[in-house]
Amino acid sequence: KKIGVPLTLTDYDGVEGQLVRFDGDIPIYYRTYNAGSAVTTRANMLHPTAGNGYSLTGLGMLVGVWDQNHPRLSHLDFRKASGESKLLAVDGPTAPSAHSTHVTGTVLSTGVSSSNFSGRGIAYEADGWIFDWTNDITEMDMYAAFGLLISNHSYGLIASQLPQWYFGAYVTDSRDVDNVCFNKPKYLPVYAAGNDRGSASSLNPTKNGNDLLTGDKTSKNSLVIGAVNEVANYVDKTSVVMSGFSSFGPTDDFRIKPDLVAKGVDVFSTISNSDTSYGSLDGTSMAAPSVTASLALVQQYYGSPFLNAATLKGLALHTADEAGDAAGPDQKFGWGLLNTFKMVKALDDNGELSIVEEKTLNSGQTYTINVLALGTEPLKASISWTDRPGTVITNSTDNSSPRLVNDLDLRI
Repeated sequence: KKIGVPLTLTDYDGVEGQLVRFDGDIPIYYRTYNAGSAVTTRANMLHPTAGNGYSLTGLGMLVGVWDQNHPRLSHLDFRKASGESKLLAVDGPTAPSAHSTHVTGTVLSTGVSSSNFSGRGIAYEADGWIFDWTNDITEMDMYAAFGLLISNHSYGLIASQLPQWYFGAYVTDSRDVDNVCFNKPKYLPVYAAGNDRGSASSLNPTKNGNDLLTGDKTSKNSLVIGAVNEVANYVDKTSVVMSGFSSFGPTDDFRIKPDLVAKGVDVFSTISNSDTSYGSLDGTSMAAPSVTASLALVQQYYGSPFLNAATLKGLALHTADEAGDAAGPDQKFGWGLLNTFKMVKALDDNGELSIVEEKTLNSGQTYTINVLALGTEPLKASISWTDRPGTVITNSTDNSSPRLVNDLDLRI
């Protein structure tokens, strides 16, 4: 306040933002990203009622949720059958918010208060650690050391307060996330891409709706999620319809971001009005937690010692359903629509119809694997790794110099 920088401000869509720090002389404001999830990610095919033999519910899994405020902790859907709370609020108490309650519900709500469990979360028997967004990087590093495998972050920067060069740039937030992930190789943070495409003409007017990702969304080791309409029955790439708000990439060094898409339109989940309230919201904030919860089911299936984050992320990209006009990945849909069922099938078929391996590759080393292709079906191969933090870009618009430290190649 003393230097004329407000502690809070209201963005173009009426959402209030909070000053969290400065990046040099640039004030950084956080805001939330409001704007059939299990069906769209095919996580419903792993639930006991699907009859596919997996019966994955999130039991025994722990998911971190960072948000502006805490959810309504007293909501009946956040309690186990014993009456014990499923949630642990790690930092100080905050006023409950509809946004956080909705996000948390998408991850792990029991759905007990809804008709036919329509408000049930994807990992509905998982537990949650709850945080506000203050000191998020420090807390992520700390609790990943305690065994946290996956976390959800449905918030980001107020883009209208940022200079032009910030869009797509690898900045301090990007490096900090990559540093946490590099030092905690089992830990995967999932981020909402943002809802800024409706303001693209004023935010980044020369990019035709592209290059809208800011802050931690340009990190290398995280998983960034865009929002699409519900996909009740995937037939081909035309089944996946982009929302009107989801922020597009790529990064300035032309890495594919966002990574994946999931349902973020008309998502039904818990809200904070009462202990039995539900409501529908739109936004990449709603898409990200469906991915977070779905990947928790994959880790439940694999079990201890759990997949490395690079393997979990790589498998998600490898098995995603094709989306968008471009063949392969693009800056709108990423690698496609998350298909959790395909992920688990690939693990289930490992050594027969698929090969999933975690290896250490030293500098200059080559790893070779021989496979026999039938010739009647596609052969698909990919490689994924957790990269070292890169060098931060400062005040350089569209700097395309690579931010990758380890640049690995795959040849068939």
